Amino acid sequence: MAVRDSKAFHDFSNVSTQAPAPAFFFQIIKMRQHPGVRSRHTVGNFWIPPRAEGYNQRVPGDTTNQFFFFDGTTTRPMRSLPPGRAQFRTCSMYYDDTTTGFWVIDYNALSNPVGDGSQEDGSQDNFAMRPGELADDEDDDDDDDYMDWQQLGFRSEDDDDYANDYTSYVTCAGEKPRLLLQKETQQWARELFPERYYAEVQRTIAANHRNQHPEWGGLIGELSLILALIAFSVREDEVAQAVQHCVRGSNRWRIHGMQRRRGCR
Repeated sequence: MAVRDSKAFHDFSNVSTQAPAPAFFFQIIKMRQHPGVRSRHTVGNFWIPPRAEGYNQRVPGDTTNQFFFFDGTTTRPMRSLPPGRAQFRTCSMYYDDTTTGFWVIDYNALSNPVGDGSQEDGSQDNFAMRPGELADDEDDDDDDDYMDWQQLGFRSEDDDDYANDYTSYVTCAGEKPRLLLQKETQQWARELFPERYYAEVQRTIAANHRNQHPEWGGLIGELSLILALIAFSVREDEVAQAVQHCVRGSNRWRIHGMQRRRGCR
């Protein structure tokens, strides 16, 4: 799935703010591995998304040719973008429910090779690209290759901006593989993420705990990623309904209450 947006801001946290939410347009394009190509795998035979240009295929139907506009309060569908709009950010995402979870990059896999474009199977080293870890050749500033597929992660709680309330910042290359803190009463965590991304037990606040710390445990992050997570949390024919329901309100977004979708690539 490739998601594009023309503005950026999002806050899934539990703390309301007085600042108005900026308006933005976005598009959610369905994507799959081309059925006629050989899949890539790790040494342990785990599936990895394609790298070669043209191996990630656009899928028609549902939201692929649809645009949406969030006006700061509500979201509505649109047939096309108004002229003069600049693209702000794109992400491409796959989900494999067997072992590896979400794979993401911060550009359009439909129109670009991924990484170096090689379709070779992954080595033990590059499969170890857990959240926050890049392959050695990606640390070289002179390397012109695009970012390779990364496993979805979260920014560390040690970052000053998010240290006080344990807010999780979701990103393509976060240092942490799990939510930084989670409350059992937070339904959005169960809607957006499979169990592998839940906070560790020692960072989970039970529903019957006497102090729920209402200001703790929110979610913020890259807008395109959060839109993609909403899309992956429901069936393909429910995506338009889900984003119009969730991306709503000036201070924080809403849960959709639908049954979580399982597995897509």
